[in-house]
Amino acid sequence: MKKTTLSLLVLCLLFLIPTFAWAEWFLDVYGGESTTRDASVTAEITSYGVFMATTTKSHTEKVDFDASFTMGGRFGYWFEKLPSLGVSLDLSYFKAEGERAEFDVVPVSLLLMLRWPLFKSENFPKGKLQPYAGVGPGYFFTSSRVNFRPALQDSVSGSSDEIGFDVRAGLSWQFHKHWAIFGEYRYTDVKIDLKQEDYLAIFSGTDESMKTHLRTNHFVVGISYRF
Repeated sequence: MKKTTLSLLVLCLLFLIPTFAWAEWFLDVYGGESTTRDASVTAEITSYGVFMATTTKSHTEKVDFDASFTMGGRFGYWFEKLPSLGVSLDLSYFKAEGERAEFDVVPVSLLLMLRWPLFKSENFPKGKLQPYAGVGPGYFFTSSRVNFRPALQDSVSGSSDEIGFDVRAGLSWQFHKHWAIFGEYRYTDVKIDLKQEDYLAIFSGTDESMKTHLRTNHFVVGISYRF
């Protein structure tokens, strides 16, 4: 289901390209700081086997995440007939890391973009100063590591993919026909639900699960190439 959703996001973007052949294309790269809000993290381990009783241990802990770096890139276009409207595909990375839990997150977001061209001129018909915003769904690839020893006998780690939410607002300054710089605030929201099995032997093993909710603020600067 999640892979199907990601495919549909990409296909929607590709489908629009031939429909709006005349467009202002752009390629952005950016980097900055991300801060993830404190979150409750729940980890659970179930051990089972033919010659042993099934046992389940669960532990919930509030994790205080440190500030980290974020980086990414964005590719899209502004419609020529509707210059204030655009679409883009955004790929980025950030980390949410606390003392007992760590998450590496790679969002792939399909965004509907809006801008307001200011200070138009003959050289800059789309405006030299451009406040803008973007919103859309994101497909979040996450690598999780949680260590709640001694409350749990082992750490819980693994990879998962989730559908989340991505919204941003920024200000772009086009200082050249093809080049612009920008500053941007971004907010991402994703719920992680990791489940996996670990077979220790033919008739024994463990089921591990982990749940949390990552709400992250990002502050980035970047450069944009328009073509």
